[in-house]
Amino acid sequence: MSLFTSLNVRLPAATVGLALLSAAAMGGLSWYAARAGLTEAAQERLQSPPRPARRGSSWWPTVPRAT
Repeated sequence: MSLFTSLNVRLPAATVGLALLSAAAMGGLSWYAARAGLTEAAQERLQSPPRPARRGSSWWPTVPRAT
């Protein structure tokens, strides 16, 4: 009697196999969607006119000084 003829082995193996197939399909689909979105955003950014440069540090807001 072979090991893979038992339902106790075939059912969990089929479940794990289908779960791996599903995870791979969802991962591939999300990777494709993310790649398409990033490519589109990069194309839009490259085709837009350049923004004026900011003075000072980019992470700290500038406050006008009183004279």
